[in-house]
Amino acid sequence: MEAFNQPPNDRDQIQQALKDQIQQALLFSPDSPDRQRCLIRIHALVMQSGKLWRDSRPYYNDAVQDMWQECFSNLEEYDPAVQLVTTWLNDHLRRALRRYKDRQQRDLNRHRTRVKGDDGQEAPIVNFLTSRPDAAEAQEKILNPVLKWVEADADGKLQKRIFGKRPDINVQSVILKRIPPQSKGWNTICTEFGLSEEESTALPKWYHRYCKPVLREFGTQAGLL
Repeated sequence: MEAFNQPPNDRDQIQQALKDQIQQALLFSPDSPDRQRCLIRIHALVMQSGKLWRDSRPYYNDAVQDMWQECFSNLEEYDPAVQLVTTWLNDHLRRALRRYKDRQQRDLNRHRTRVKGDDGQEAPIVNFLTSRPDAAEAQEKILNPVLKWVEADADGKLQKRIFGKRPDINVQSVILKRIPPQSKGWNTICTEFGLSEEESTALPKWYHRYCKPVLREFGTQAGLL
């Protein structure tokens, strides 16, 4: 408890405190307040260490959110005998950055591919591609009912579950920002909501805990899954 209340300054002490916090977190169930307190402490120690990999690419913050979500959901994968906590986190962060880079490159390549139309004018090949029938059918059968259900919130339950003390950040509003047609990244969503760094780290975890389950429940009850 003393180590928790008095943040360590030495880098070696920080690394040891991180290992201790992970071991302590694993003693508690994933959804328990005790584990959440440990995760908040881990985040604070990592930021204090200054060892988190930095990058100027526009999708960096989204990659950081993905890293926290992945690592906090799989704490048991960390092996203190193999590497430092910050090294483990940075390995996951670099992989997340590569995923975003690969995704961006695929999108660029797709849009850069140009062909000539019947009028002789060049345009991106995507302009000449029609939507796949199965994709359109999936949107009609799955996405549209989900959107209608979320937007209606007939019983008001989606709006009642709020993030912290922010009624405007609720299950309904966050789901609508995450699923098509908006499909916004976490960095964009957190900026729009004006969240602090700590809140921005917590929101994706809150989404996985409260939003995804209600989506699955609705999909199952509506026969969509």
